[in-house]
Amino acid sequence: TQPLIVPEQTLRKPQQPAEMLNAAATIPTPPAPVKVSTGLSVQMPASGGALRGKGTFWSPEAALEMPTGQHKRPEPQGRCSPTQNVPLGPGRPLNRLPNVYKTDIASCEGHGLGGLCNALQKIAANDEVLVVMGSENVLPVLGPFIEATRQASITNLLVVALDMESQSFLESAGLAHYRLDLPGIDPNTAKWVVARDILSVGCAVLLADPTMFFKQNAFAYLYRDSDVETMSLSSREPDGVIKGKVVGIDDAAMGWSRYAQTMSVNMASSSLVFLQSTVEAINLGATLAELKDPHLIEETFNEHLFLPASDQRSRPGVSTRVMMVQCFCYSAFSQTQLTQGAVAINMASEEDPLAAMSAKLSGGVGTKIKGLLGRLRNKFALPSYGQQSPHTTSMNEIIASKDMAVGKALVMQHGCDVQPRQGPPPRAMNWQIPLSEEFPPRSVCQSAGLEGLCDVLTKVHIDREVLVAVSNKNIFHMLNLYFEGVRMANVSNVLIVALDEETGAFCRKNNFPYWVRTLTSRSGSTDNHATSGLKFQILRDFMSVGASVVLSDVDIVWVQSPFPYLYRDADVEGMTDGWDDPTAYGWEWVSGDTRFPPPVEVQRNMRLSARNSGLFFLQATQESLRMMERLAHRMATQDVWDQTAYNEEQFYVSYGNYRNPGVTQRVMNYLCFLNSKALFRFVREDPELYEGLRPVSAHVNYHPEKPQRMVDILAQYHHNKPHAIDKWHWGVGLKIATECSKRSTSASERAQRITHSAIAQRMVLARKMVWGGIKYVEFLPH
Repeated sequence: TQPLIVPEQTLRKPQQPAEMLNAAATIPTPPAPVKVSTGLSVQMPASGGALRGKGTFWSPEAALEMPTGQHKRPEPQGRCSPTQNVPLGPGRPLNRLPNVYKTDIASCEGHGLGGLCNALQKIAANDEVLVVMGSENVLPVLGPFIEATRQASITNLLVVALDMESQSFLESAGLAHYRLDLPGIDPNTAKWVVARDILSVGCAVLLADPTMFFKQNAFAYLYRDSDVETMSLSSREPDGVIKGKVVGIDDAAMGWSRYAQTMSVNMASSSLVFLQSTVEAINLGATLAELKDPHLIEETFNEHLFLPASDQRSRPGVSTRVMMVQCFCYSAFSQTQLTQGAVAINMASEEDPLAAMSAKLSGGVGTKIKGLLGRLRNKFALPSYGQQSPHTTSMNEIIASKDMAVGKALVMQHGCDVQPRQGPPPRAMNWQIPLSEEFPPRSVCQSAGLEGLCDVLTKVHIDREVLVAVSNKNIFHMLNLYFEGVRMANVSNVLIVALDEETGAFCRKNNFPYWVRTLTSRSGSTDNHATSGLKFQILRDFMSVGASVVLSDVDIVWVQSPFPYLYRDADVEGMTDGWDDPTAYGWEWVSGDTRFPPPVEVQRNMRLSARNSGLFFLQATQESLRMMERLAHRMATQDVWDQTAYNEEQFYVSYGNYRNPGVTQRVMNYLCFLNSKALFRFVREDPELYEGLRPVSAHVNYHPEKPQRMVDILAQYHHNKPHAIDKWHWGVGLKIATECSKRSTSASERAQRITHSAIAQRMVLARKMVWGGIKYVEFLPH
């Protein structure tokens, strides 16, 4: 399919040019970039060697009553009605395209889409259309599908005939349809070819598989606030976590940092998906239509909806909403969900979808269609909708993963240099302060009371970008180490946000740029976690004046300047807590419940390690500002860890009355922007990586001995002392220490250990102790 059509953002070249080598043979090659052009107001497929979606529209002389133009949408009823109450505020506005199919039929014909535009003029209502693929294999369920849409008062149905058998069936039944002239095309590919073309001429599309059974008019129950609204593949989760959830993992051998977070969301089902006519949705459709293997479509669809961009892989930047699971679900859940009020049910999980759909119709399928189906049933076989269940795993099994094939091959050949993107063009940035205006914007600085910040930015920024760390007077030793790393990495566009006057004086004494912003945490505490939550309020200030920020915790050693190694194609580009390809970039996690039949007897999820809130690049866009405002509000009103909230607002999709702020995401290369688990446990134990890779940064986030490890990281990468970090255990403490082991579950064995431990006896006798500055840990009588 010739992809459609939005300008690809130009990658900024690294400040220090790096030689571009051919990609390693072991690196999988994603689909070629989707090239889009905005030379005209018409977003049409350009000519080329890809699939062309030409076709013809057929309707009987005594045509069905077909709606045209604007129509009053049916009123939603009951619990499935879209709610307008959005507690956390709106998300990203949509980049809708003009209705070319109405206004420029000559352009449609010039691109081979005259038949499609003709069909849309006659069938679309309110610039929306329901589309289903008709082919030889699905004819038995197509009749009940069509009848169900009629009974649900859905008049804007466009059936696409993919072969002569389906065309003959539709003509015999007197049903208007669009004949796609692509012989032998797979129905899954055809669905996205047609969707791409419909979107390109300015009409929204509700794609449905022929096994969908509509009980009500689905158009009444769409929110229309996202590029994509999709049905979930699962309906078992409680309503509150359908949008996503935090899944903990417990790596006991890590000791102090044994607990970590991952993010998970149920996979979407493209059996029912509503696509707005936006640039981003077109690029998604074009990408899926281009896949050579139709079996990869569902997986790729989910990756583009839920996972961030990474390395060479780009994402189209669609905003995503999941349909309410009690309203749009699989029939397998009819006993576990209150589906009496459901809008649409997918019968694919039934042993006999045709019988199940026919049984639900009021009065059957109609004499004419029933007669046709009677002749067809012996000639055409229904496809098998069942599939072999994938292997299920526990939520903690991922801790054994050590798959660095893609990440390692990339950095060993190219280092940490930015690589050409492969995949759909990313969404363009919606800058808070247009790039054509002065920076810093003095009027904004004055009205927001941020003249001091703007004065500092004027002196230190490069291309509106700056490296920022937030600190208070509690951690001067570690702050001094941070200064050393920044200077050795030759980063000049940097400043410290000092939370108190003492820290400002410390920066001044060390001749380091700073801005004093006195803030107090919600709890009043000044420890690391409490002050870390203040960063979002500070970043809101930077975003409002148009400054893009690499936010850095002070327990990071900068080995190189980060700025040459940023892709700059997403609102948020963040470091991961993952340590290999799956954990950093995402994987399909399958959990199971065999009470349910295929394809829903397992719960399939997209999952990835949490991004670390101590290192990320935040571009000064409207979406970034919106997310910082939300996070600042949550930190001021909720008892939540800043990293959890940071991940939730990026990862969670819109659902019910929750709307995602609309930021686009990229995860940094896990071998270039290292967390300390990746460094000490994996990179150090891999001779090729340890000797051959110079990372951009190392964040001591997984280990309690922060300043001590920072000293040795500085020695290794800046002071020419190879293997300076070798003395440290990858868990807690030095290598001479004993590896952490799981605590015994036997009460008698634990009591015996306490009895035979001199230090344990001293602690019990003391009753009270100070642990890491916390007063007091107290041992109570047993």
